[in-house]
Amino acid sequence: MIRQATFEDIDTIAEIGEKMFSESRWGIFDYDKDKVKRWLHYRMAHEQGINFVAEKAGQLIGFFIGGWFYSYFGEFKRSTDELLYVMPEHRGGTTGKKLIDAYVERAKELNVDDICIGNSTGVKINSTAKLYEYCGFSQSGFNYFLRGDK
Repeated sequence: MIRQATFEDIDTIAEIGEKMFSESRWGIFDYDKDKVKRWLHYRMAHEQGINFVAEKAGQLIGFFIGGWFYSYFGEFKRSTDELLYVMPEHRGGTTGKKLIDAYVERAKELNVDDICIGNSTGVKINSTAKLYEYCGFSQSGFNYFLRGDK
């Protein structure tokens, strides 16, 4: 089941988020769960947030944290994800698609003009790209990174 994320979900999202973090290219850095909780609280309190969780048998198995904003180029609305994660043991089904569909539906309800989604974690890049395309997204650009200590 997909539903709107609530403040009561913050602790669990932060717990699951640590798994996401360790699986990502950022796993070499420290994970500050208290900072994550403060950030999630801010994202959920902000009127421009678009936040959902996926549940199975009463347990959170994934989440989408994102939001919308006015473009810096004009008065059109853009939206994007900040965190999208489905626990590994629940991948390969429809959970990711359902989270993305909920995001797109909410963005359309908010009259967002430019609905974006990406992958900066480096996790399952090819299958994630296929999922995004299956959900109707088109590729526009790419991400690169450079470690500051190199």
